This record gives sequence, C-alpha cells and structure tokens, in this order.
Amino acid sequence: MRNNANLTQGDLAKILGVNKSSVQKYEGGSVCNLKMETIRSLCNLFNVTPYAFVFPELIQNEKDLKGVLNDNHLLSIVSLLSELNTIGKEKILAYTQDLIDTNNYKN
Repeated sequence: MRNNANLTQGDLAKILGVNKSSVQKYEGGSVCNLKMETIRSLCNLFNVTPYAFVFPELIQNEKDLKGVLNDNHLLSIVSLLSELNTIGKEKILAYTQDLIDTNNYKN
C-alpha cells in the first residue's frame, strides 16, 4: 500500500509519527501487535478497513485489497464475529460457504 501511494518508508514514518526503523519492522513482519492508533492512522491514510491489517494473509492481490476498501458490510461482519465463540464462527463459515456454492450471491 505504501508503494502504491508512492511513499517512502521515511514518508510513512513521518505521517505515523514513528521512526523509519519502525516502518521497516512493520513491513518486515517483526511487529506482531501494532498499536490501535497506528492501525487507525494506516486505515485513514490508505482508505482501508482494519481488516487489511488484521488479516493480511487473506488479501492475495490488489483486486482483493480493493474489495476491503470502504466495505462497511465487511467491517460490520468482522465486528460481529468477534462476539461469537468458536462454534458460532464455524457455523458462519459453513453458511458462507453454502452461499458461495449456490452461485446466487457471488460477485
């Protein structure tokens, strides 16, 4: 996202109010728990939902990334999922797969 925005690591560091080495650590995966304030700043800067930072492994390409931009439904779903226990989350996954398999609800 930083590269797509034509920002250097130094530019991003200034925007976030951190050292360039912190940005290097974020991008290198050495920081597992970003501060909430940093996530919010990144979301505002790149116009994405927190999903992009919480589940980066689910975003495989730029098309996937565009799918999480300003997606209020997705943000609401992720928020609600946090209230479910493991069994509830498994049921949601199964139901979602059923919806996808019917092809009536796919993009």
